[in-house]
Amino acid sequence: HCAHPLQRTSVVADTTVRLSWQNINVGMPESYTVAYKATTDSTYTLLETSDTSLTITGLQPLTNYTWKVRSNCSDGEHSDWSTEESFKTFQILTTMPYTCGFEDSLDNALWNSYYQASTHQWCVGNAVQHNGQYSCYISHDNGVTYDIINPSHGKAYLYRDFIFDPTYDEYVLEFNFKTFDTTNQTDISVYIESPASPDFVSPYGEIPVEVLRFSDTLWHPISITLNRTHSGIQRLIFEWTKDGHFIAKGSCAIDDITLTRVAFGRPYALTASNINHHSALLTWES
Repeated sequence: HCAHPLQRTSVVADTTVRLSWQNINVGMPESYTVAYKATTDSTYTLLETSDTSLTITGLQPLTNYTWKVRSNCSDGEHSDWSTEESFKTFQILTTMPYTCGFEDSLDNALWNSYYQASTHQWCVGNAVQHNGQYSCYISHDNGVTYDIINPSHGKAYLYRDFIFDPTYDEYVLEFNFKTFDTTNQTDISVYIESPASPDFVSPYGEIPVEVLRFSDTLWHPISITLNRTHSGIQRLIFEWTKDGHFIAKGSCAIDDITLTRVAFGRPYALTASNINHHSALLTWES
């Protein structure tokens, strides 16, 4: 009996996917046939391999796909197709070094805005800027004005997916940040996280790498060092929150974002142990 593979998994990027499965036949099949297609397509593309995994390239970003696999045993016998599995590719992943002044419309299109229970969202526009003509800011009218009305609550997220090379020790995220006025304190949380899926998921419960809190109208240069625990696909998220009481009462703007790699990073995770009145053991990771 020629059985189809089990434990089918997929590891997804933006234009590639690695499909894997487990053989349950006595002895290895001569080969496997993989069929895949975009969910909206009617016909499958067929590929053959002798391994229990296959990397497919040339996929479309942010697209839903379905796939299945069968075993090709001896004497021309083959198994039934497995049940269909699905995956969704990520948006186009940004490599580093990266610089963004929101002046390039093609690059701007790779930034995503998501908002929850709010009439406000992150918009690219020319109502305020640090350098050049444009920046990205919170607006209630699709970027026409750099201002907010007074909602009771809500959140707005600006995010983008990057690929972090684990061979580098550190990354440095820098940008300029500005709040709307001097009467309303604005809080922004910055997150770097491994996304569970290409779709946006709120970072609720996650620990931000930085919380910005200002109540003036100056542009503030921000620098955040990220160590090598951030690797692979990472999502950079700027979170603006309005809770109806005191958080993020004003609008804010971001400009001049850079994300660069550092080959030799600083030691991190410093700890002190075995402490007594005359000595201590200091340890760190490099």
